Amino acid sequence: MAAAATTADPLSRSCDLRRVQGLVGEAEREFARLPLAELPQLTIHGDYRAQNLLFMGDAVSAVLDLDFARPAQRLFDLAYALVFFQSVLAANPMGLLETAAFLMAYHDLAPLMEQEKAALPAFLKLAWLGGMILWLRIHFVDKASPNAASWIRAYWAHPEWLDQNAAELVAACGL
Repeated sequence: MAAAATTADPLSRSCDLRRVQGLVGEAEREFARLPLAELPQLTIHGDYRAQNLLFMGDAVSAVLDLDFARPAQRLFDLAYALVFFQSVLAANPMGLLETAAFLMAYHDLAPLMEQEKAALPAFLKLAWLGGMILWLRIHFVDKASPNAASWIRAYWAHPEWLDQNAAELVAACGL
């Protein structure tokens, strides 16, 4: 299990959703310092996770749901996949070993530049924010999925997990 549940239920009336607002402000400050123009850009999927892939055996046979495809830093797709690859299909985020294996496999095929390695923790938190804000909207506004509450609860503590494991994750991958 990647992230332990926090003591407060993120969906209770007593839960302080200003935490998300604080993380947005933190991301804004961090991204202002990043050399975004120096990071490789390409057409990204924008929602790359297992739910949007079809497999034939162990090989990906199709990539689905191209609604968010756009030119952007490739690091966004990598970070989003590292955070949400098994979301919706599994009860919890990937653990450190799974996340490190995913990152190593990516790095073996498309090596990360030094600037990307340095920016990865910020992109991981940005990916979490994007997914969490979507799930909060699905749960509170759209009421489109009865499963959204369990997704929110399973991933709520993930920013802290990322803070605790970012250095170990990068080190474990030999990056």
